[in-house]
Amino acid sequence: MPGFAAVPRDMQDALERFNDDEQEIVNSFLATLESQPPPPMVYHYTNDVGLKGILETGQLWLTDIFSLNDPSELTHGFSVAINAVTSKVASDSVVGRIFAKNFAVFAEQGAIPKTAHFFMCSFSSYGDDLGQWRAYADNGRSYAVGFDAKALENGFTKKNGIPIPNNSTFHITYNDTQLIGITSQIVEKMSNLIMLPAERGLQNSAIEVYMAEF
Repeated sequence: MPGFAAVPRDMQDALERFNDDEQEIVNSFLATLESQPPPPMVYHYTNDVGLKGILETGQLWLTDIFSLNDPSELTHGFSVAINAVTSKVASDSVVGRIFAKNFAVFAEQGAIPKTAHFFMCSFSSYGDDLGQWRAYADNGRSYAVGFDAKALENGFTKKNGIPIPNNSTFHITYNDTQLIGITSQIVEKMSNLIMLPAERGLQNSAIEVYMAEF
């Protein structure tokens, strides 16, 4: 990163340690998801136009997560992070309050789509789900297309037996208690980094670079 060398080595090391700690927390959660095998069959609910496209092209299209009818699937997680940061660091100091405010502004100014740009295609393990019929299959007048889940997973995540980077499949879980717990662990690891530049006599440019990287 341009100008990052102006940040003292120990502060760079602290950021790298935090990144490692944060990855360990997240990877521990991901391991629980990846340990769950897919069901034998999964179903994609769609209307007649969607079914025609699948049959004619032999393809499934992924959708930009921020073009979905409910993009709060992702922004909800960030709102939990904002609450955790605010409750943990905003009361510690003026610097903590400024950081918490800027962290919230980061989301409000539309930065999430720029840093978390995902495309997805969703399936259900239920071939006859009333909510899915209503939401995605023309209120029950269209189709639930069944797929062999393991074959579909292999087709999406591997090419000639070699894993495709950044392609993954996983069970969707809705558990706010677990989400809050993971986020709190990460915020606990990061809270001391907020005050690290204080009283170091650093130039503003170095502090800005450090905080941007943070």
